[in-house]
Amino acid sequence: MTNELIVPRGFEVVELTTTAPCAIHSVHTPVPRINQQHHWFPQWLQLIIWGEVRVKATTVVCPTGHVNVHDLINHRILHGEFPGTHSGSTYKLAFKGFSAFTDNGGDVATAAAHLRGGGGSE
Repeated sequence: MTNELIVPRGFEVVELTTTAPCAIHSVHTPVPRINQQHHWFPQWLQLIIWGEVRVKATTVVCPTGHVNVHDLINHRILHGEFPGTHSGSTYKLAFKGFSAFTDNGGDVATAAAHLRGGGGSE
């Protein structure tokens, strides 16, 4: 598996940028010029469940934290567990997003098929 952000086929990445502080890391080296608004309940997972985005709430994170949160969620979907290599706040945000998916009836096998390229639209 590579370290690049996996975006399932048929879904777009919408970057919402801000200068607000990162909710995950208090110290950054180097300091990012911008941070990103992460949809803590990832939009592509909402689309799998409901066919639309219903939860629009975001949390501000640095670009590194954003990629790490999505990597953790994707790893959990593909491998059945979270790896233990990230900070507590990064893990908590990923766990919140994954739990929102499963608590709302999301099917992990369907999400895994999207990540592997077999479930998305062309």
